[in-house]
Amino acid sequence: METIRSERRQLVIGLWPAIRWVAITIWIAAFGPCHSVSNAQVSPGYQVTVVHATTERVEGSAFDPAQPEGSKLVVELFRSPIEANPFPLDAATADMEGPDNGQRAATVGFRFTVAGKGLKAGDNVLIRAYSPDRSRFTTSGTIAIGSADQTATQDAVSHDYQVTISRATPERIVGSAFDPGDPEGPKLAVELFRVPFDPNLGPMDAASADMSDPQFIGSSLGSVGFSFYVAGKGLRVGDEVLVRAYSPDRSRFRTSGIATVQASTDAPAAPPSAAPAAPPSAAPTAASSPTAPAPWVSPATQSCREGPIWQRIVNRQYPSVFQAWTSAESINDNVTGQKSAISGNDEQWLAKHDLIWHSPTFFGLEWNNSHALLATDFTAASKSAFQAKLARLRGYNPNMTILAEIRFHDAWNEDLPEDSPWWAKDSGGKRIVAWQQGAKVLYSLDYGSQQLLQQIALQAKAATEAGFDGVFLDWWNWPQQNEKELLKAIRDNMDPCKLVIVNSGNQVLNEYPYPDIDQKPLINGLFMEGFGDPTWGQSWTDWRTVANNLTWAEANLRPPHIVAVEGVYTWDNPLKRADYKRMRWVTTLQLTHSDGFVLFGDANGLTVDHMHDLYPFWTDKSLGKLSGQKVSRDDGAFSRDYEKGTAVFNPPDNKAVTVQFAEERASAATGRRSTRFELDAGDGDLYIK
Repeated sequence: METIRSERRQLVIGLWPAIRWVAITIWIAAFGPCHSVSNAQVSPGYQVTVVHATTERVEGSAFDPAQPEGSKLVVELFRSPIEANPFPLDAATADMEGPDNGQRAATVGFRFTVAGKGLKAGDNVLIRAYSPDRSRFTTSGTIAIGSADQTATQDAVSHDYQVTISRATPERIVGSAFDPGDPEGPKLAVELFRVPFDPNLGPMDAASADMSDPQFIGSSLGSVGFSFYVAGKGLRVGDEVLVRAYSPDRSRFRTSGIATVQASTDAPAAPPSAAPAAPPSAAPTAASSPTAPAPWVSPATQSCREGPIWQRIVNRQYPSVFQAWTSAESINDNVTGQKSAISGNDEQWLAKHDLIWHSPTFFGLEWNNSHALLATDFTAASKSAFQAKLARLRGYNPNMTILAEIRFHDAWNEDLPEDSPWWAKDSGGKRIVAWQQGAKVLYSLDYGSQQLLQQIALQAKAATEAGFDGVFLDWWNWPQQNEKELLKAIRDNMDPCKLVIVNSGNQVLNEYPYPDIDQKPLINGLFMEGFGDPTWGQSWTDWRTVANNLTWAEANLRPPHIVAVEGVYTWDNPLKRADYKRMRWVTTLQLTHSDGFVLFGDANGLTVDHMHDLYPFWTDKSLGKLSGQKVSRDDGAFSRDYEKGTAVFNPPDNKAVTVQFAEERASAATGRRSTRFELDAGDGDLYIK
């Protein structure tokens, strides 16, 4: 975020996982002799429940839907609200292979016990359950500690639905759905969709998973949930489908993974207890599976494929580097270690970046009002000068994507009159300070105001019509009530081929409900800011969080995708921007796990935020264009082939690996040519043909 970080942000980020309830998964009984889906398409995420919390101990259960009878989950106890840099009070293991699996009647999963360690009656706590490699985690609800002889009054159970497809044939789709908030209560409406989606089409079929009818309870070993049946209605072998489960009032929902329709050996009739159909919905839907193809391929986005924005994105060379506001400071030779200041033609150096966002005024545009947020367009003279600037930049880099930052969360003092109703104000009528550093002050905006919302959308339209490829929205990792309305207003006023990129910060996207189902078709991509900065939370120093986020974004958001990862060094790193090893592994993490962009530089607050150098490792564009997909190597590393070479990422918690080729390659890290290379843990390299 542009020179913005505060304790308030850390508090919000910390609080959000604590209030999420996480559910119990489902597994379904089979119906008739047919080929089932090879791997049941289960809603992702662990489930963790606190059932007993006293000053002596905290007990509960944890469950891994991907491995219901395998592995161990690490569970950790935290005070709630959780801090920005949390340390657990105690830790234990929920053993999926142990004898204590799910013996408590009210729970499903595998039990754990952690010690209270100084807790008092009335303290609030929560539990996090991690995978053994800590690549995934989920958080229980908050629960109050009772006295030593009194269990807490309310279980902290999850609140997400779970929905699973267990069989998919041309005749029928069979699965189960489960509402952990009311496990013996209402009916869930389930709807079947073909993949990829047209957002203007409704479901192929609909039915109910009846929580109150005992005939619907999954009866096969290990299954939990309530069965549903929907008709294939013209499906063919090889088609891809998914199912969404809604609450009765349609206020909540969950989407299964994508299942491929398999051939049936027999086509038995529908189960006699199949529920009546639910009303169809025209709403678009999305796959929860992080590896699913992006579903929003509407006629509007299809028509953009041959347009200049899409073509610039898909035709660029790799590695692709981006600029987040602040320009590069130096040329930093990652082979020789020599560093030289950037001088000369600023535009030529700017065009070394394949993606950039900044305020319109950075590019020389002038709003047509002295109060920037009251402007409706740019002056004619500044628009002409900007379009000439764009032509020069694209002369240096034809595939450069250029975005305008549109402010919606906060603004400078001079951007609005002091008495404007668009400022957010406290109970005393004073403007709320969003961020302050010395004399520089940003004040919060009341973007719940419909008038302000429409004005922001109007400015986004003005920016894109002036020539920007799209808009960038900062502070998006503070979910607010009106974000959906803001996105819709921007999209309604803007060319559908233009881009919308948002700052997701350090959110764990496959756990955090962001963006919700109505935002996903409107957003093209994410800025993952400050990866590696421990002040952003423990998960944001783990490479797996970024890897999962990259995969999630390119599977779920609107194409074409713009996914930008910023890795940083921290204040105690003596190498600073000369930490070439860290620069390389952040770069190759991005290259092996996404089609996106990378940046490595200063953590917020160390210098000017997002200050960075340019490395030949990036600017040589030695890999050329994309040509292959991610490969998970047997030795724990990851690789991906490109037109002119191969990128290899070796995670920091792996061992050193040997990389071997049939033909001689050149290392971009050292310049050495060979057919065999050693790659340390926490490093990456490009091996050029």
